[in-house]
Amino acid sequence: MRKFFRILMFSVLVAMMITVSMPAMAASTKGDVITLTFAHHQQPDSPAGLGAQRLADRLIRAGGGRLDVKVYPAEQLGNEKSVFEQLGTGVVDMSTFGFGIIGTLSPSALATEMGYMFENYEHLAAFLESDVFAGIVEEAAAKAGARIGGAYYNGVRHTTTSGKRFTDPASLAGVKIRVPNSEMLLATFSAMGAAPTPMAFSEVYMALQNGTIDGEENPIPTIMSMRFYEVQKYLILTGHNVQSATFTVSEKTYRSLPDDLKKIVLDEMKAEALETTKDVKQKEIDQLAELRKLGMEVVEVDVSAFAKKVKEIIPTFEQQWGVGLYDKIQGTNPGK
Repeated sequence: MRKFFRILMFSVLVAMMITVSMPAMAASTKGDVITLTFAHHQQPDSPAGLGAQRLADRLIRAGGGRLDVKVYPAEQLGNEKSVFEQLGTGVVDMSTFGFGIIGTLSPSALATEMGYMFENYEHLAAFLESDVFAGIVEEAAAKAGARIGGAYYNGVRHTTTSGKRFTDPASLAGVKIRVPNSEMLLATFSAMGAAPTPMAFSEVYMALQNGTIDGEENPIPTIMSMRFYEVQKYLILTGHNVQSATFTVSEKTYRSLPDDLKKIVLDEMKAEALETTKDVKQKEIDQLAELRKLGMEVVEVDVSAFAKKVKEIIPTFEQQWGVGLYDKIQGTNPGK
């Protein structure tokens, strides 16, 4: 009898060890509830982070008890590149990305990251509704195993510095500006005159604080949510990138859902993209005023001088994008 109980206890312990060591699976099903894993690299209180949580709440409501969504912000499940790869394999079910990471699989999509590609929000919005967008960005996402459910306005990217105030390419010369590891943003800031320095997003605050880099570039809501105003003196309105990002779902996950839930996921991603766009636009206005109150000096620059420098890189990169793509993107501008 003792031998029987020893064997029984040993079996229970082994079963417990196996259970603990098994990784959590995305899109898991418990009863009639499908649990989706939503991972991203943004801070929870950033527009993208707030949009991600609102989207999760939307899906839970619209799913009528059949969907549960767990949100993991701020690189909890890996950095942007890692989550992008996990999305393709279905380990992560949903995320939010900019075009830069999508563009790593498509030189054409990468073109949208070039500085001064879009004149303003209206130009970007028209592009997002165009066949040009569908042909280059959605195609690249599909290649990655992801499906774009909604593209949203993510703000105009500006530059901040701690001690160097610049207004034109000559006065930007040699300034170390952190940029994401995006080929187009690196080329953009090199053309603008800076010394661009790629760095993981999570490392930027500390690098600014200890002087490893002189500055960084991001939309105003990101500058606010990351508290860069604590370690930066100047907010320089370079307006070098009118940016958008996307809510995406793993193609593998999407195909596994019942048809009615597929529609709910796509519909709610589109609805939240509109809500996040409104949120970003309002925050850009409100938070610019807040950053002034917090002590940042706002600097106007000669935007046309920077744009002229950046446009010089078009012939170099157009061979990668596809000849004529720049003109096609410009052709979506309703103001021209």
